[in-house]
Amino acid sequence: MYGLIVKLTVAPGTGEKMAAILKHSAADMLGSFSYVVAEDAADENVLWVTEVWDSQGSHDALLSLPAVKNAVPQVKEIVANFERVAVTSPLRGVGLIQKKALWIQDPWHGPTKMSFRAASPPKLPARKCTSAPTTARI
Repeated sequence: MYGLIVKLTVAPGTGEKMAAILKHSAADMLGSFSYVVAEDAADENVLWVTEVWDSQGSHDALLSLPAVKNAVPQVKEIVANFERVAVTSPLRGVGLIQKKALWIQDPWHGPTKMSFRAASPPKLPARKCTSAPTTARI
């Protein structure tokens, strides 16, 4: 996973407008697990954006989306300073998909580890056995 924390300092009185732009340009992004826009508790002209993506490639592809390209002229008028505070590798989080590993038996190469991203296993309802137990005799 790829994470990013960004600090945006906006022109006075434009915080709500900037938050609305981020909301619309960031809607339904492929590969995004989390995209949080927050106001700074001490400075009304600062917004924080915390992002979690399946990969850096998915994040970089965001810049080619029409909604993002259309928002750039508006953003340039509002943003006084853009600061990439941190690039992270998220490990866990509520709602985030976790990376799992599965060992399979490859008939040509022996045990092979395969990684994949999977959510927690689904909760299946308990099943009741309706038939009588049987014993096999050989």
